[in-house]
Amino acid sequence: MSLVSSLRALLPSQDPIKLHIPIDVAMPTAELWPLLSNTQRMNPAVGFPSILFTPLQGQVGQLASTRFLGLRFNWKELPFEWVDQREFRVERVFKGIAERVLVGANFTALDAEHTRVEVIAEVIPRNYPARLITLLVLERVMGARFRQLLRTFEQNYQQGKHIIFPSPSKPQVDAELLNSLEMILRAIPRLDDGLIDRLTDHLRESADEEVTRMKPFALADRWGASRTETLRIFLHATRLGLLDLQWEMLCPNCRVSKASYSTLADLQEQAHCESCHITFDANFDQYVELRFTANPRVRTAEGSTYCVGGPFITPHIKVQVRVPAGATRRVSIPLPAGNYHLRCLGRPARTAFSLVEEGNAPIEDKLEVDEQGPRLSALRLTRSEQGALELFNKSNEEILFIVEQNAWDQDGVSAAVVTSMQEFRDLFGSEVLAPGLSIEIRTLTFLFSDLKNSTVMYEEAGDSMAYTQVRDHFVALTAAISAHQGAIVKTIGDAVMAIFTSPNDALQAAIDSQHAIARLNEANPTRPALRLKLGLHTGPCIAITANNVIDYFGSTVNAAARIQGISIGGDIILSQEVADDPRVTALLAPYSTVEQFPATLKGLTSTFVLYRLWPLPHLWGPADKERTTVGGLSS
Repeated sequence: MSLVSSLRALLPSQDPIKLHIPIDVAMPTAELWPLLSNTQRMNPAVGFPSILFTPLQGQVGQLASTRFLGLRFNWKELPFEWVDQREFRVERVFKGIAERVLVGANFTALDAEHTRVEVIAEVIPRNYPARLITLLVLERVMGARFRQLLRTFEQNYQQGKHIIFPSPSKPQVDAELLNSLEMILRAIPRLDDGLIDRLTDHLRESADEEVTRMKPFALADRWGASRTETLRIFLHATRLGLLDLQWEMLCPNCRVSKASYSTLADLQEQAHCESCHITFDANFDQYVELRFTANPRVRTAEGSTYCVGGPFITPHIKVQVRVPAGATRRVSIPLPAGNYHLRCLGRPARTAFSLVEEGNAPIEDKLEVDEQGPRLSALRLTRSEQGALELFNKSNEEILFIVEQNAWDQDGVSAAVVTSMQEFRDLFGSEVLAPGLSIEIRTLTFLFSDLKNSTVMYEEAGDSMAYTQVRDHFVALTAAISAHQGAIVKTIGDAVMAIFTSPNDALQAAIDSQHAIARLNEANPTRPALRLKLGLHTGPCIAITANNVIDYFGSTVNAAARIQGISIGGDIILSQEVADDPRVTALLAPYSTVEQFPATLKGLTSTFVLYRLWPLPHLWGPADKERTTVGGLSS
């Protein structure tokens, strides 16, 4: 029986309309889930119009309104429920046409390459005309258009093509302006022409949703390209007026943008999430993210809203279910082994838990939840159906139970990352924080440098020759720091303060800097030889604006500056925090000239465990070392 016949057969009945339509798709569940659960893209693809959502103050859910088939529809949208790669559904309570509508899909992996999708819809119409309208909508959405979309996904997957959603409307592009700016972009040195092709084709052809709030790292992964090189092109394209940048303030719970700023100077210290009912502080590592949108002169993009609560919008949430007041619900946790936490929307308490492979790990299968949230401090579950949780809601109202992965997705360009790029600081020097605003950064690596005996060099070689050496040394350090995704914050005399988002990049830049100074000395034997002192430390800090640039302060910065003072030239001093990074350990492995020693640093009470690396022991090494006090710092 066809879908139309099935629908018509339902007309005489006054019972709720229930449809369960199984469709087999030749795609793995892991590939199909992110497509069908992306309701922001699926809804327009099957013909639904954009929706106006209004948060409910002090309540869970949203008020929604749209016009469809010439009629106005208004409803209350309750939170989506889902289990990652298993099922998703949403309940809507309408005004006028229906008492209740439940729509969603179940996913069953038939084998490694095939999935059965069961589309579900349950509707309780208020009257007979409403019943006819409901059937018409279901036929339109769940009929040929939906099936054709699935077959298109299937065909593209089997042909190895990147799967994209069809654009609801033809892109509105100023081709002449785009071509002109593309030519200027291609003239900029050291930009990848292939990536420029990717970006400009993306702006010409992609749907509006794809060219608003773009994430360069996510696009780089899709294109199989370097994340850094893709971000560089986005930055230069923004400088030319091809793109606009915006700073998004992300909620730490749902990780959805709650405020957007065109400049860092507009960034506020706090933001509020009406969905999660929390107010939170800005954080450069995770909560402030840089995104890009096509400049409206080049490409008009509406950025319409079709959904605000589906699984794709919050991919870090792996399970989300509603549990009525006083009720119990058992939920499986079909996730990879790893660390997660449980929380309930609008409640402060949360429970950390780990999923482990099959074994003798204890299973806590009952979890009580009250007005504060989960009542256990930690859980340990095995990856099996027996590891499911039984949730007992002891509160007086329905709760929304959420399982989240601890780790943040790595496809966003955080403010900490981009402000640590020399190219960003060069192109967007005016991007600074508002006066008086300080933003927390959980982890940043600092490199401090200085030239040994530079004052003596000026006296003995003369100002002109000494200045030439110092200038050339700055050029060499800038190149090494930029090559490893670092940025120079400031210079102080002949010293440098630089930042990196990872310790291994900082160490590699330091090693390259010592090599560059050695080459500089070798190429200029008539000039005074330079000896470079370097120190590295990593940890938390705060970002502020000082002297019209983004600067950094805190105990980590103070320690890094003093660690550099331990250096005697030609060496690199690392803190224990830097050395503990596994990637740093790998970098140090080939060197036999690494020594560990304790040190006290001026103005700091703790004793630090430090490491001294001699990257060029044939030029400067342990035999060169002086047991002395440098700048008041004991080594």
